[in-house]
This record gives sequence, structure tokens and C-alpha cells, in this order.
Amino acid sequence: MSAPAGTRPLLSSLDGGVLTLTLNRPEVRNALDDATKHELVAALDDAQAEPGVRAIVLRGADRTFCSGGDIRRMGTRTAVGGALRLLGGRRLIDSLVEIPKPVIAAVEGHAAGAGFSLALACDLIVAAGSADFRLAFISRGLAPDTAATWFLTRQIGERRTKELALTGRPVGAAEARDLGIAQEVWPDDEFDDRLRDYAGRIASGPTAAQGITKRIVQRAADCDLAAVWDLESLGAAVASTTDDHREAIAAWREKRTPTFDGH
Repeated sequence: MSAPAGTRPLLSSLDGGVLTLTLNRPEVRNALDDATKHELVAALDDAQAEPGVRAIVLRGADRTFCSGGDIRRMGTRTAVGGALRLLGGRRLIDSLVEIPKPVIAAVEGHAAGAGFSLALACDLIVAAGSADFRLAFISRGLAPDTAATWFLTRQIGERRTKELALTGRPVGAAEARDLGIAQEVWPDDEFDDRLRDYAGRIASGPTAAQGITKRIVQRAADCDLAAVWDLESLGAAVASTTDDHREAIAAWREKRTPTFDGH
């Protein structure tokens, strides 16, 4: 994807139920500043309320996902300013986690520092073959933030997370797939087409049931078995009242592929 025109830090487009949100600060490799975080949170709030949005793709302009925090602003903040910056990051990560619709991080180029966290907060990560992921905090004399360690320890375990956090080394696309960080890795020259098909398939699914499933899976790792039974029972009961569930049953009886409308 070539660099979008314009000066807005975030671009959006809706096509076939897929909302694409593009970080648009290519001059700083799509680093996150306060304005970008604010616009992303607002866009996710709007997407949650818009029934026409069935899935969300988060990507970066100029084939770079996100280089993390804006280094030009580092080293000058007061303690209060630093706390406010982290609060803005928390709102963004929480918005990605809590939105009841599937979110796909489409990673090309670098996903570093908070950019790596941004990808981890999404439900699925797909990567171009040339992509790399890096907990770059240590190289800037910082400890991890934006919940990177929470996501990674649950994904790859404590020891591997420590190794990545303490060295700050890059993780290439193939290794990210082997570790389970990335679910798909596609050749760079096929990335846009493969992404379009992948996101379209997810957007054509039963959106309400997907949202319920997302919430159950997020909670399952921190719950005992009895609590998961409760979550699944409640989720299944709610999903069974949806139009999409009724459509699935009708399609099964009529021996056809269901057409879900997201309700």
C-alpha cells in the first residue's frame, strides 16, 4: 500500500463490512503521538456503534506498521506528562481489547515498542514476509509499557518474553508465526490481496457471536474451569437469540451456506 495523501494521523475506509484504519505518519514510521492515540480511540468507539462495521483492520502507511512511541518527544516529559501519556496508551489498548468485533493487525515492516503492543492487542495478527516485531523499550532505556508483557507472557511464556524484553532483538515474520504471535505470514507482493480475502471472510461471519467468543477467550486464561463454564453458558445463551444463529440453522436445514448479517 502506497503512502496515503493527506496530513491526518489516521485514515479510515469501509468496504464490504471491513473498516481499515491506517496509521498515517510515515515520516516517523507511524509512531504514536497523543493525537494519533486519540483518533484511534474515537474511531474504535464509532466502529463499535456502527452496525455496518463487521471487522476492523489496523495497518500503517508506507508498508510500516508502527515504530512505537514518538522518540522525538521522549526525554522531555515531566512525571505527570509521562503518566498522562501512559494513560492515553491504556485507553487505546483497552479499546482494541474490548470492542466486540474482530480486529486484525496487518503488519508490514516494523512493529516496535508500543507498535508491537498495538498489534498484540488485536485479535489476530497477519504479517508480510519482511515484517519484524521488537520489544524496543530496553534499547531506549525504558521498561515495557502498553501491556506488552501481559499479552506476550500469555502468548509465548515468561522465559521467552524476558528474552525478547531484555535484549530488544527483532523477531522476524517466520519466527513470529512459529511462536504463535502471527497467525498468517504472506509474501510481500501478495499481502494486500491476501489481507483483503482474509478480512472479508471474517467480516462475513456472525458478528455478535464473534464478539461473545472474543470476550470468553480473553477471560478464559485468568479463570478457573467453573468460571469458564459460566462464561460459555451465558455467551451461548445470548448467541442463540441472534438472527445469525437462526440463519445458520435455516441454512443447515436447507443444505446451503449461511449468509450472516451480523445481527
